[in-house]
Amino acid sequence: ALAGIATSAPGARPGEPRPLGLVEIGASAGLNLLVDRYGYRYEPDAEEINPSSPLILHSTFRSDGRPPLPIVVPHVESRAGLDLHPVDVSDPAQARWLVACQWPDQPDRIHRARTAIALAHTEQPELITGDAVADVGDLVVRVAQFALPVVVSTWVLSYLDDDGRRALVAELDRLAAERDLTLVFAEQPALVAGLPLPARPDGRPDGPETALVKVDWRHGERTERRLADMHPHGTWIEWLA
Repeated sequence: ALAGIATSAPGARPGEPRPLGLVEIGASAGLNLLVDRYGYRYEPDAEEINPSSPLILHSTFRSDGRPPLPIVVPHVESRAGLDLHPVDVSDPAQARWLVACQWPDQPDRIHRARTAIALAHTEQPELITGDAVADVGDLVVRVAQFALPVVVSTWVLSYLDDDGRRALVAELDRLAAERDLTLVFAEQPALVAGLPLPARPDGRPDGPETALVKVDWRHGERTERRLADMHPHGTWIEWLA
């Protein structure tokens, strides 16, 4: 999703994707903000991105659809996270608790968490204590003008109520009157009334799967696209776009 945004954003040129300024809502320890530091392997095609990373994330395609996978990860110009209670992985007690929250019957998740925490020690993203609606604007405004602000959130917006989600979209509408931006979220459709979440393009009704959605604001106009349905932790993905 992020690679497609970087290559299609206004100001991008062939072979020169636009840099991204990531702003994560519900960032916890900010590990998702290190997206460009991880490697990715997609099966069954054995497609790999950034294979030299010490942490390789695996996912399986569940349909014939395939996203246009990038050769390299997008350039992240800046990264900042917003959370009511950020987790500071430089504090050993908080780091241990973060690992302890992984499901004990899935040791791969424990290994991923520990490796991501180790990477965060070398480049810990900026984490801000604040509210999803009231404080996201400050972080978007801080993104450098030559970069595209991309607000990201995974399984957090369902914790807002309907009015809170509508208020978030209204705030992004307001910010988009001044500059282009994009929202990428992953949520279960039944839990996020108030968000611009398109139906599946094949007309199939929503199930328990997590929807991956991209919302673009370009010149103040909003468009939504459902990119994929997927496992909530990304272990498989059905590409729809």
